Amino acid sequence: MNAECLMQWNRLKKEAGDFPLEKLERELQTYLHENTGSDEQGVRAALRSIREALTCREHEDEAVRHKAGKLLKSCRHSFDEVCKNAGHFRKALTEARERNAEEKASPRVIPLGGGFRLEEVLSIKMLMTIGKTLELCVAKREDARSYWKEAESGESGLWLLLKGEERFALLKIDLEEHKVGEFSAHDNDDPEISFELAMEILEKLGVTADDETSFARVGAFGRFKCGRPEGEPVRVGEQEMWVWLYEDELIVGMEEHADGKLFWSRFERKQKKYNPFEDPRSPWDLFSREEWEENTGNHLSMGMLFEIVRRNPHVLERFRSPVNAEPARVRKAA
Repeated sequence: MNAECLMQWNRLKKEAGDFPLEKLERELQTYLHENTGSDEQGVRAALRSIREALTCREHEDEAVRHKAGKLLKSCRHSFDEVCKNAGHFRKALTEARERNAEEKASPRVIPLGGGFRLEEVLSIKMLMTIGKTLELCVAKREDARSYWKEAESGESGLWLLLKGEERFALLKIDLEEHKVGEFSAHDNDDPEISFELAMEILEKLGVTADDETSFARVGAFGRFKCGRPEGEPVRVGEQEMWVWLYEDELIVGMEEHADGKLFWSRFERKQKKYNPFEDPRSPWDLFSREEWEENTGNHLSMGMLFEIVRRNPHVLERFRSPVNAEPARVRKAA
């Protein structure tokens, strides 16, 4: 028995009280002798489970009491049976703790416009239920545990978007970078949301979603969080567009229908700022594929961006003096 197994065994003997361990000790020695190079981590886990089972014989949850009793009875038999029953006991105990946490949890609810609301996800059971309804990977316990582990550690936050009483989409927030990490509707589709709803979600949660398709598709960019400034009008042939040009990014709203709806694209500069006094290259040289990155869900290609710039040289002049973000409504509807 290695040092760590021995430590677990000594702790078990100390906490066992009048529970008989003689048969278990012989079975454990036999098991380790016959299984040289065995999974000693599993042996330590089984010993820890026996210690915990001793304290759970009067547990409030019937399933935990039953599995604890089966585990302790198996200590009179082979250690293989002990390991099997230890796994069953740990599963029952984990599920009971999850149920207890869910009963005690009081999720935050954030009302939104249009009959929508956000509800905080506070348990694996709730997460799995959402996964089953929306047919997402978190319907499976293993995947749900992976998501829940991040939530428990404070790396992420999980929110359910509801439309009335209908589960509409699951939202995962990256709490370290304060941005939307995932936004999934039924069967992992991108949720269809309005610009107003998108901006309200971002405002209430204090995050951005520039790289998330559903938000980018309606122009709900971080640059517009204080209101959308007046755009710079440009044309390519008969196509009318509006450009918002900043030091580190370029946003294009493109009208394609008579109702004035804009289709959005966002391009980000790899080098965040252009200073004409420090950078000897001309602004023309800065519009190349090496300098810009396309955003997820863009309506326009990189080639179309270069065509816009080529046919509208005044955009380059604005690049020397980037627009600010003072609130002002664009004259075309979102």
